[in-house]
Amino acid sequence: MSSSCLLKPSILEHRLQQLSTFCKPKVSLEQYTTPPHLASQLLTEIQRNYGDIEDCSVADLGCGSGVLTAGAALLGAAYCVGFEIDEEALKIYVENMENLGLTYCEGILCDIIQTKSWDRLASSFIILKQYLAIDVNKDNRPRF
Repeated sequence: MSSSCLLKPSILEHRLQQLSTFCKPKVSLEQYTTPPHLASQLLTEIQRNYGDIEDCSVADLGCGSGVLTAGAALLGAAYCVGFEIDEEALKIYVENMENLGLTYCEGILCDIIQTKSWDRLASSFIILKQYLAIDVNKDNRPRF
């Protein structure tokens, strides 16, 4: 699927390299920063092959500093929300979104594992992970 505003992966990667990241990742929370190169390639492929970013609402579970959220927003997502358990990481996320002028990106401090109201959202996240493993036929993917 072609996108009218699809950035080249190299341009998206350059924009994502401007983001602040963790100074001291917390091992207990399995914190790590998604490298801008990987994020730009992954998000560009999802948009190009499935059209699942531009004009869509995107949730980033365990958003950390917001690399994936920012990338989705820069590729034309209509609305983005990042969920994060760590207050320090969420502060970095919010600063990154503000610095890029991404006013339609929100950050929510919560534990998605313990919050029962996010069960449906977590199911959608599992589908996103399938993009990494197999080529999913868009017509056969479950819609939640």
